[in-house]
Amino acid sequence: MLNFLKNADFKIKNYDIQLNLQEQDELVSKNSDIAIVSIVQCNIQYSHFQKNLAEKLLNTNELHKYESFGSEKRKYHYIMGRIAAKNAFMQLTTQLTKEQNPQKICITNTQEGYPVIENDMDYAVSISHSGNYAAAIVFRKNTSFFINDMSSCGIDLEYINSEKIRALKKISLQNEPIEHNVNSLTIAWCLKESLGKALLCGLNNDLETFRIKRYLQKNDKCTYQAEYTYHQQYIGIAKIINTDTENNIVCAITHNFK
Repeated sequence: MLNFLKNADFKIKNYDIQLNLQEQDELVSKNSDIAIVSIVQCNIQYSHFQKNLAEKLLNTNELHKYESFGSEKRKYHYIMGRIAAKNAFMQLTTQLTKEQNPQKICITNTQEGYPVIENDMDYAVSISHSGNYAAAIVFRKNTSFFINDMSSCGIDLEYINSEKIRALKKISLQNEPIEHNVNSLTIAWCLKESLGKALLCGLNNDLETFRIKRYLQKNDKCTYQAEYTYHQQYIGIAKIINTDTENNIVCAITHNFK
């Protein structure tokens, strides 16, 4: 765990990829040796971030990247994403290695911008952030469940905001099983973004590629599951977080784990 973050400024929750239908805010640890999700909420504004936090979390290469950003907001999101990713990595590998130094975990980016765990190629990571939240999923790239194929996963995070409804409607396709309200459209957006990350293409392909075939509400606690028309090996999972406040946020994960 990132012990230096144990204070009122940060809230960190760790989940597995499987949805627990009994508890409102938990994901059951069914395959916790395959993937771990970490969601971080920061209670301080980016303008109040201190450099010593970056120095405790980042290694030399990451710190150079962090310092290259001209925007304090961009630095904030970079730090938040690394907190989530490194925390998830440490949770997933804790059974193999004891307490780790987060500075020894180096997360770089490909030319296309996708994050990579540089010093451990057995694992992969997907990162997302929105507002004062960040989320990351770290997963094994190859396990006994995957003999002829590699595991793949993407994560996306987005606040539910009615002011964005026009933009959300732009990625909605005709005859998709999606209601045209802000909750459903935000969930669909996140599911498609997470699929694009799993495929390492973003939403740059023809939107038809990301068509949602089936979209089910799993229970009364804002948990959803989706299937895709053209990528049937993938399953999408979405959850609305903070359902008891006005600041609802959607976290969606798309994976091909068996």
